[in-house]
Amino acid sequence: GHGEAPGEDVEAGVDDENSVLSAENADEDENEGANGARKFVAAAHKQAWANARRKMTALRSEYIERIQAFIDDEDARGNLTAKMLRAITRMTLGGGDNGGINAMPTWISAHPSKRAGTRLDRHEFIDAITIRYDWPVVEPPDKCPGCHEDFDLRHAFKCKTGGAPSRRHDEVRDTIGAICHRAGLDTTREPVITTDSTDPITGGKIKGLRADLLVKGLDTTEGTAAIDFSIHDASAASYVKKSPAKIIAARERAKRRKYGVAVAQKGWTFKPFTLLAEEGAYGGGADDVITKLAKRIADKEQNEQAKVESTIRRRIAFAVIRGSSRCIRSKRVVWNKVGLCVYDG
Repeated sequence: GHGEAPGEDVEAGVDDENSVLSAENADEDENEGANGARKFVAAAHKQAWANARRKMTALRSEYIERIQAFIDDEDARGNLTAKMLRAITRMTLGGGDNGGINAMPTWISAHPSKRAGTRLDRHEFIDAITIRYDWPVVEPPDKCPGCHEDFDLRHAFKCKTGGAPSRRHDEVRDTIGAICHRAGLDTTREPVITTDSTDPITGGKIKGLRADLLVKGLDTTEGTAAIDFSIHDASAASYVKKSPAKIIAARERAKRRKYGVAVAQKGWTFKPFTLLAEEGAYGGGADDVITKLAKRIADKEQNEQAKVESTIRRRIAFAVIRGSSRCIRSKRVVWNKVGLCVYDG
């Protein structure tokens, strides 16, 4: 599965297994059952997982340092295309000075689990690697099945025919909605902020505003927060000269300009939840939501906040991967164009 780790990680697993066995054998009388079989020792198991997490964190830090050193080496950098250099640079997000943005945990080292939502099918895994390194799409259609234009990764993310990009957005929204429910927070989908109105000067129609989620109790017990999500392709032509930090900062500012005043007039707080498809990088608004949800769940379930926070980030990362893969693999069928009835209600 995609959770197979490199050699260093295999060694970590062996060390952890030996730690468990050593702890279990420390007291034979206490740890052996009636039939001579070893009992499961929860404390030793928990310590082994803690040791493994520490080792993986150290390995990731070393990996990021090596990549950063490679990027800083002018001779090595000269052998890379601009596209590959951007892909490699994105992998260092979350390490060192990252301009105020964060990266999701490395999804590729997650253990595949259907229950935890960390299992990918063949195409989802291939597409995740394709997006990470900005490679050509594997087994692409000759033409876009929706609009019949030339098909590549950039087109897959921007073509709205069939609604694939919207479904990626909805995948992330629904993931956060489910996590809010787990935290015990009242959550509403697509709340109305302002209704449609008419411009008094031009007489033109002003479209009303809707957020993606309305969450009661996120900031304070009685407070209400409106969350709006957006996912962006950092390798798109319009972003190619901008760093990931600048892309996210610009999108967060745009969201606040659009929603901030109207949300504040209702006495709510506004949270822009901005993500990049590559590496799942996110900004301060998303980090605030994730941190507060993790604290509430940790308090409710008497768990470690850091562990809950890591789980939330991983779930979001996999939601982005699945949604992005759907953009690539979708047949982009528009129902009302093939004779199927579409209900508006």
